[in-house]
Amino acid sequence: MFVAINDKGDVTLINRKGLDILGYDEKDVVGKNWFDNFLPEKIREEVKSVSQKILAGELNSAEYYENAVLTKSGQERIIAWHNVDMKDDAGNIIGHLSSGEDITDRKLAERELRIKDSAIASSINAIA
Repeated sequence: MFVAINDKGDVTLINRKGLDILGYDEKDVVGKNWFDNFLPEKIREEVKSVSQKILAGELNSAEYYENAVLTKSGQERIIAWHNVDMKDDAGNIIGHLSSGEDITDRKLAERELRIKDSAIASSINAIA
């Protein structure tokens, strides 16, 4: 998915794949605040704070970042983001352009493998 977010946190552009992942129509996303509308409440302030520090030049942009997004149905999907700052002609950061890959299924499979590996290790230790 591709999403562009301006310095106020508003979505200025999102592609069809992003809309499909979120489950919204374009009119329901563009112009809306990304943080307040499309992130789970438990991570909203943290992600917003990091974004504001990047915009203020206090932090370097995170090239790679993973976080949950909130779909229209209320489901959380884990997205792996690659981020680029958008700058005006004077070099001021005016927003972010991010490409994201939905890695929810991969994360769930990795979790299941860790659980199975832990259970196998526990069984082996119990036998030994």
